[in-house]
Parts: sequence; C-alpha cells; structure tokens
Amino acid sequence: MNRTDRHWRSYRMSRSVEEWVGTSDDTALPPRVRIRVFEAHGGRCAICTREIGPADQWVCDHRIALINGGEHREQNLQPVCCWCDRVVKTPADIALKAKIDRVKARYLGVRCAKSPMSGSRASGWKRKLSGEVVPRRV
Repeated sequence: MNRTDRHWRSYRMSRSVEEWVGTSDDTALPPRVRIRVFEAHGGRCAICTREIGPADQWVCDHRIALINGGEHREQNLQPVCCWCDRVVKTPADIALKAKIDRVKARYLGVRCAKSPMSGSRASGWKRKLSGEVVPRRV
C-alpha cells in the first residue's frame, strides 16, 4: 500500500466532524460542505436518483425550504441535478410556498379583498346626500 492509498482510505473513513450551520439564511456554502453533502448521498440526485457525473451541474438544495421553516444546515441539504431543480422541484416548491403564504395571510387577517364592497371607501366612488354618485377624491 503506497502513501496515496493510505491517504484516500483515511479520507473515506467516517470521522466525527461538526455539522455546518449557516449563521444566516444568505450564508454561502463552503466547498467542503458541498463535498460532504454529495458524498453523504452517494453522488446521486435526491429527486431522480440519477448518478451525478463530473460534467453534470448540480445544486445543494434544502429538503425543507427556508421559507417553509427549514434550517440552513448540513442535515437539511441534498444534492439535486439542475434538470430536477428547474423542472421538478421548483414548480412544486413555488406552489407549496404560495399556499403557505395564502393560509398565513388569511390567518393573520391581512388578505385584501379581491373587489372592494361598492360604496365603501376602498371602492373609489361615493354617493352624495342628493343621491348622485361621484368619484371619491383623496
């Protein structure tokens, strides 16, 4: 066994490494974390399970999106090939995020009415005491 084989084997052995946790949601992933995430999943896309080759582009994606309450940490990351990220995951994520936003807005009471009630201040029209309907001026 030569020196490079020993080095490679020690690299592949499991060792206790502190889990990476981002200080904020905008913190960039260090290359060492991308490598650990890639190797933890066996070099396969988490969605289509296709093996990601050296020429393939891939992203570290959050299993639970940050907007949906996920954390920016190593355990919440997974490798996703760019095709799956654009075609499969992104539309599903957008639909889920939109639904969560709608439910949250309804719960908090900040949802605006689709059409204002006629005669209300939001309608832009008012009725005078004479019965005449005129545009409301600010």
